[in-house]
Amino acid sequence: MKILLDCVRLIIPIPGLLFAFLLIMPLNERFYSLTPADETAYSVAFLCAGLSTIFLVAVGVQPILNFARKGGHVESERIVRQLARLALIGMVLLAVAFAAVVFMTADEVYHSTPVFVIAVALFVVAIVVTWVILPSRARPDTEDLQDPAS
Repeated sequence: MKILLDCVRLIIPIPGLLFAFLLIMPLNERFYSLTPADETAYSVAFLCAGLSTIFLVAVGVQPILNFARKGGHVESERIVRQLARLALIGMVLLAVAFAAVVFMTADEVYHSTPVFVIAVALFVVAIVVTWVILPSRARPDTEDLQDPAS
């Protein structure tokens, strides 16, 4: 469980920062001149970044609540799987938020459908390669995942 919590601790600032930047966007004068597609992309990015933050924070909150409820350190395979699912949902939501932000930004900057489609496609491919394909190819032995404290 320690490795999962360490990974989430590294990741959690990212959707939080993205959510914070998206929170201040409506305060910008140009925000109200967005196209309907960009408004939709903003809404998707805003909701996904917020939800991603909630799911990733839940990974850290649940062990604290279990510890407080049970009066000690309770770590079962079921809890670790549940935390991993929460983290995975948070990462999927973060990927969607990233793609929506890239869509909105590329559309605003380039004003060219082929250019922003290519930008979003490259971004999605980069996420799939680095977050899914490479990690699945380099699966460590289960021994490597054991918590040294256990």
